[in-house]
Amino acid sequence: MTEEQESDTPNKSSWYKTWWGIVIIVFGVLVIFGAAIGDEGENTTQPQQTEDSKATPTKTVSETITVSFEKLTEDDDNLVQGQTQVAQEGINGVTELTFEVSGSERTKIAEKVLTAPQDEITRVGTKVQPIELSGSGQQASQKFTLGEGLSIFRMTHSGQSNFIIGLLDSSGQRIEGLVNEIGPFEGSQALGIDTPGEFVLDVQAGGNWNVKIDQPRPTSAPATPKTLSGRGQQASEFIEIDSGLTTFKMTHSGQSNFIVSLLDSDGQRVEGLVNEIGPFDGSKATGISSSGIYILDIQADGDWSIAID
Repeated sequence: MTEEQESDTPNKSSWYKTWWGIVIIVFGVLVIFGAAIGDEGENTTQPQQTEDSKATPTKTVSETITVSFEKLTEDDDNLVQGQTQVAQEGINGVTELTFEVSGSERTKIAEKVLTAPQDEITRVGTKVQPIELSGSGQQASQKFTLGEGLSIFRMTHSGQSNFIIGLLDSSGQRIEGLVNEIGPFEGSQALGIDTPGEFVLDVQAGGNWNVKIDQPRPTSAPATPKTLSGRGQQASEFIEIDSGLTTFKMTHSGQSNFIVSLLDSDGQRVEGLVNEIGPFDGSKATGISSSGIYILDIQADGDWSIAID
């Protein structure tokens, strides 16, 4: 070996040692740096995972509330207009509500009625105050006001001669003859008033007389089948008739006119049922177009009966 070759070998060994030392140092630095980053990332994300995994607790709560009663009204033809009557007291109800509460959220999950409210029912009068007129002998009555709809004239007379009453409007036009009899009288007539306003009675009489005028506005009545009976000229009681075929069986024991008319609750003529003189025993079938409340206007001089089916 020459002297030059011997000098190159130590230099080459020294270079390799230096290179490996650098590699080891760099590797160590990378390992330390990576561990530090890993620790920092772990420390940063760990609290977030803990917060997200925590569930919000829920609970169920119940409470009761008051449910106010309703106020209802019903027409009552037995009470005069302006009068009221409490038919049923109102009572508040109680309801239980159940909620699911989660944090600030509140969701209703159930509702249970503990006590149902009871409505307050007040009856309101629809009956018009009766009009009463009286006198003796031939007279024109004082003026009075009638509303549109049914009026019933109830009349009495204590004299022995003619008893004739005509209904006149404010212009003096004759609207209807209400009665035409001789001697004592007690009877009534139903009449529909088409135009409201002031009216007057033109009375011929041989003694004391009295006229009471009712203006009923019925909301209920007995239903058919129904049998009515009476004597002489009368407006019958109210009856409720369903739509469809209805049969009227009628008898009369008098010697004079026997005339029966069917009127609706407004006093409008629906059907003439009979118009005979003297005793009568017969029937009539007719179609009722609308269910409702009706009344019979009867002219007779003896006992009569009417069976409605």
